[in-house]
Parts: sequence; C-alpha cells; structure tokens
Amino acid sequence: MSNNPEKLRVAAEAKLGDPDKGVLVRPAEELLHELQVHQIELEMQNETLREAQLELEESRDRYLDLYDFAPVAYLTLNQSGMIVEINHTGAELLGIEHSVLINKRFLTFVAPEDHDRWRENFLNLLNHAGTGSCEMRLQRQDGSRFYARCESRCLNGDVRAVRITLTDNTARRQTETRLRESEEKLRAIYEGALDGILLVNLENLRFENGNPALCRMLGYSLEELALLGVADIHLPEDLPWIIEDFGMHLRGERDMSADIPVLRRDGSVFYVDIKSSIVLIDNKNYILGIFRDVTARRQAEIGLRESEEKFHAIFEGTLNGVVLIDETGMIADFNPEFMRQSGMTFDQLKQTRIWELRPAGKAELARNIFFEVMKTGLCRADDFKFKKPDGKVIHIGIRGAPISIGGKHYLQCITHDISERKKTEIELREYQMLLRELAAQGAASREAERRHIAREVHDELGQLLTALRMDISLLRIQFGADNPVLMPKIQDMLNLVDKAIQGARDVTANLHPPALDMGIVSALTWLSNEFAARTSISCSLQVNDKPHDLDDARTLTLFRIVQESLTNVTRYAQATHVEIVLGKRGENVTVQIRDDGTGFEPDAVPAVKSFGLMGMRERALAVSGKVEITSAPGQGAVVFVEIPVSGVKPGRRIND
Repeated sequence: MSNNPEKLRVAAEAKLGDPDKGVLVRPAEELLHELQVHQIELEMQNETLREAQLELEESRDRYLDLYDFAPVAYLTLNQSGMIVEINHTGAELLGIEHSVLINKRFLTFVAPEDHDRWRENFLNLLNHAGTGSCEMRLQRQDGSRFYARCESRCLNGDVRAVRITLTDNTARRQTETRLRESEEKLRAIYEGALDGILLVNLENLRFENGNPALCRMLGYSLEELALLGVADIHLPEDLPWIIEDFGMHLRGERDMSADIPVLRRDGSVFYVDIKSSIVLIDNKNYILGIFRDVTARRQAEIGLRESEEKFHAIFEGTLNGVVLIDETGMIADFNPEFMRQSGMTFDQLKQTRIWELRPAGKAELARNIFFEVMKTGLCRADDFKFKKPDGKVIHIGIRGAPISIGGKHYLQCITHDISERKKTEIELREYQMLLRELAAQGAASREAERRHIAREVHDELGQLLTALRMDISLLRIQFGADNPVLMPKIQDMLNLVDKAIQGARDVTANLHPPALDMGIVSALTWLSNEFAARTSISCSLQVNDKPHDLDDARTLTLFRIVQESLTNVTRYAQATHVEIVLGKRGENVTVQIRDDGTGFEPDAVPAVKSFGLMGMRERALAVSGKVEITSAPGQGAVVFVEIPVSGVKPGRRIND
C-alpha cells in the first residue's frame, strides 16, 4: 500500500462510500473512544521514539568521545590522499588544529625520505582493497619529527577511502636505540677493556667466557679458552694454594688477590692481581674475575730505584731553583741552584721561613699568600725583587704548588732568576711606548697636513673658482644678449666651474670637514648625515650629554674613530641601520657605534690583513683612552670609545 497521504485519503473516502448505499455508520461514542485509544497509543510511540533518540544521541556522544579522544590517531583519506576525517588525537599528534587539517594532503606530513614508502603503501591499498602496515617518519608543522606506526585499511564503497591508525613510536624507537647503544657500549667496554675479564662456572670451575684482553694475556683464542679450567692456567706446585685462595673468594672472605702467578700457553709465567665477585646469570651463580697484569709493576719497582737516583741527579743539577716548604712555612729541602740564588748557606736556609726571604715591609704579605695557597690548594705564580746578603738585587720568578709526600703537605716552589728577562721587558716596553708616541706623532702630523691642504684648497682654489664663475656670469650678462650663439658655451663653462667648486668642497670635506672646527657634536652630525646620504644605510645620532670642554685633539680622535667604524660598516657589515650615541661617564667622554649587520668574531684571525681596528685602538691610546669591540656572528657589532676629557695630550711636532 502506498504511503502517500493524498492517495490514502482517496482510498479511505472510496471505502467509506455514500451512507445512502447501505454502509453502517458507527456511533460517535465508539469513534471517540477509538480516537482516544489511538491518541494514547501515539503518545506512547512518541515517548518510545524520544527515548530511542536520547539513546542514539548518547551512543553518538560515546562514539565521538571514543573516536576523538582515543589514545591513537584515526584518519580517513580519500582516493587523492586528502584528509577527510581525523580525530583530536591525530590533530594533536600532527601539531595542527583539527579544522585546518581537513582537506590537507597527508603526504605533506610525511618526511621527504619516506615519501616513496608512503606512496607505495597507499597505492597498494587502493589497488588491492586490502590492509597494510608500515613505520615511517612524520613531521609536524613546526618541523619536529616523530616515528609513527601506520595501520591502514581500504574502505569499499561508492568512493574508495583509506582508514589509517597512527601510533607514535618515538619513545619505543628511542628506547630501542638506547638499549642498542647500551649493549654496544657494554660490549665495547668488555671487548676493549685493558684488564682481562673471566667468567668461571662454580659447579666445575671451568671457564665460561673471557674477553680479548684475557686471551692476549694467556695466549689462547676465545674458542680454546672455553675448553680450559682453573687448573689449566697454574703450575702444578702452585695449584693447592691457588685452589684455597679461590675458595676464599667463593666464601666471600676476600675479593682481591695480589701477585698471583698465572701460566701462559707457551709455559711462561706472569703475575696478576685478581678482583672477583659472585654474579647471577639465568638463575645460575658464576664468579667474575678481573685480571690485571702486574708484571710491569714488578719491573717498575726495580725501575723506581733507578728513577730515584735520576731524580736526585736532576734535582741537584737543574738550572732552576727547587725548594720544598712544610706546612709551617719552614724551608724543608732545596737544591744547590736555589741556594745559589738566595746567596745563603745550607744552615741558614734550614733555619729560615720562606717569607723571611722578603724585605721586612713585605714579609707579612708573603706569609699571607703562603697560607692562602696551602689552604686553597691552588697553584700560584709570581715574581719579586730579592736582595741577597751581599747587597745585589735580582728578580726571582716563582711558581708554587701544594703537594703531599708521605701524608704530609708541602709547598713545592720552582724559582728562576729572571733579572735579564725583566731588563729586556722594560726595554721592550719603553720601545713600544716610543713606537706608540711616534705613531701618534705621525698621525698628528698627517692631520695637520690635511688641515693645511684643506685650508689651501678652500681659500686659494675656492676663491679662484668663485672669481672665475663671477667672470663667466658677467660675460653672459654683457655679451649673451648680443651673441645668442655664445649662451650654450657660457652655460657649459658655468656647469664645469660649478663641478670644480663642488669637487673642491668635497676634497676639503674629506681632508678636514669644516664641521670639526665647530665641535664634536657638529662634526658627528655632519658625518652621520654624509654617511646616510652616501650609502643606503640609515644613521642616527643621539647626544645624551654634550662635552663642552673637549679640545681639538680629542675631538679629532673621536671623529676619526667614528669615521673608521662607519667605513667598516659600509665594507663588511651589510647593515641597514647604524646608531651613534655620544655621552659622558664621569670625567670621560664616550661614543658608542652600534649596527645591525652580520657581525663577526672579534678574536678571529682576519682573512685579509687589515689595520683598521688596530688603528682605532692606537688613536684612543694616544689620548689615554680605550676602544672596546663587542660582536658575534649574526648579532651586529658595537664599538665603544672612551677617552678622558683632559689629561695627557698627544705628541705634536713643533711645526705642526
């Protein structure tokens, strides 16, 4: 029967027919009762439907909870490999919001080196409508990677799709990697140990295993070692007490035996120290022995006596003084060279404390230094003047280090006469000062010459060019109207003269900018503006505290250092902005030049020999100042200059 309401209506009316044709009409009370019954029945059906709907919604919510918050990631891909469905666990695993992932290609989250593996697995699923699994590396949007186990199944329908389950296997892979590394390290330690390692079966005293070092000691291969026992590596006459010693190890009465004779395969005997312990492997007790060959130690004992004789020969014959001082500061021992350096007799030194060798005014300081070194245990090097009993003054270099001999603490000092070296250092320092003064003198002379040339160019050439321009202008006024043909030529001459005037101004500015004569602020303002106009790098000047009492020499020094810094920025920094800050710190004037360029390693050796940075430092030193450079690759550079406002002035020639 059709469920169409209109057709049902027509059928019902046809069945009802005409009352006049003999159809029995039911009473109204019966019809009302039947309608009430149907109404109640419909209400019950509605209640059942509502309960079924609630159960369906609860079931759907449980499914969503189980699906979205499952401990593994669920994804559904279409035939093109696009994500059409993914749970929240999957979104968190890939590190992207759930809504963003929809219609994203899953391949974009596969590490490039695993692309081929994923394509092969995906195409195989679509072609054969089966299941598959693989492990591959996935990468999140932030670039981090993780290992994932991928279980896939092809869904058959009108349009094929692939259902994927992803499990993060990174922790398992890391555990496996650590376990493998641990096993490799343990095997490397076992096989690479310098001591022999032996595993003995307690039931029959046979060897179970040994490392390569033990095989080298005994002269057997690993296969041959497995056929031996305790009795095979000892002389028959030594075996009884060896077995007794072995029994003491088993009973735990000792864990170390020294100087045990062991028989090699070739019949030779060597001596070992054996340290043992009981170990449990597969519910079976073994004894683990560590063999250390002490044959060399025995030979060393013989060599020790020879070494002591050699030590005494060196101690007595060394060119440096050696002195041993006890905990109270008393001189305990010394060699002849120290006695010669001190100019004192053997008996005098034996009755002297180390600080008593210093003058009375410095003895207390030397005493404090001695006890500080003994307390901290730190080595210390120093040098001082020493006046010998005969009145001769020498320079002594001393290096002391605490040592322990026979349970007692001493200070061992090595001394040497550095009088000649001190004399050479003083001469070298004086020579360096002379060179620095000469360099400063040369720089001052060059600046004076530049100023003189700039003045000559400005005053002489500038005036001549200005006069020439006035004459040409006058020529244009007098004859230009009557001779129009001359006007272009006259204009060309004016242009050439203007270029010459500008060239003279540029030469003057390069040799000695006029702004220098107006103070450091004006000079730096001109320099920053000229730098910004000449390059594509913005440059700003900030004056925190204007120095009013800065003389010409220091103004010029600051200007040239800033100029050199800006030149370096142009050549090497690849910066976009430079900031110059002028200020004062105490009685000193400071300038800071900061750029946002590529930076460099200040201590690195430059590929091309350059004197720019050294020249900046030397300029500052010439006026008792300093230059500090701070930089790092990729972090720009900061040049900090600080010079005193007044003080030692740089040297100048009289005719400067």
